[in-house]
Amino acid sequence: MRKVTLLLLSVILLLLTSCATKKPFVQQKVLEKSALLYIYVPNQISLESEPDRDIDYKIKIGNELIDGYIRDGEYMVFNIKPSIAVVTVIKNAILKHTVTLELQAQKNYYIKILKNEDDEFQVLNIQEKEAFNEISKTGLSNSVLISDDEINKNIIKEDDKNSSKLQKIERAIKLKKEGIITVEEFNVLKKEILISN
Repeated sequence: MRKVTLLLLSVILLLLTSCATKKPFVQQKVLEKSALLYIYVPNQISLESEPDRDIDYKIKIGNELIDGYIRDGEYMVFNIKPSIAVVTVIKNAILKHTVTLELQAQKNYYIKILKNEDDEFQVLNIQEKEAFNEISKTGLSNSVLISDDEINKNIIKEDDKNSSKLQKIERAIKLKKEGIITVEEFNVLKKEILISN
């Protein structure tokens, strides 16, 4: 019975991870006393110099290193206190570019990360019209969206213990989608749920 339970959980997790897609772009409302900053990497075709390799960009705003990373076809969004903000983008923990913005309350700002052919990259302050066309085709960084019809409800109902574990995993997925926990924290939590009795 235990082997069957583990097999069912493995199949369910495989379904959850293989059918997942990024949470699509959603335009945020700027908070009353803040500026809204979008940082994005447009969908770009892999360059010949870096075939089959994901490039991670870490973001630093002022002195604060943001959890997670951003990749091709992803965006991050932040409500920031109106001020002069220094945004640093770090590629694969080595190359850095910085842009300084004078943020005003109730305004949206867009920073685009653009790969170059020569292993370099650019960080550009983009106007809203131009940015919106590209950013609307991206997905939220470190998020996963799973539709209910991709989960086989009949399998889940066969064992209440399995159902309880699946519910915990679904809650963890929701926390990850909402940006409350990182991908790494999600993976640790998922492992703990699976090995618990």
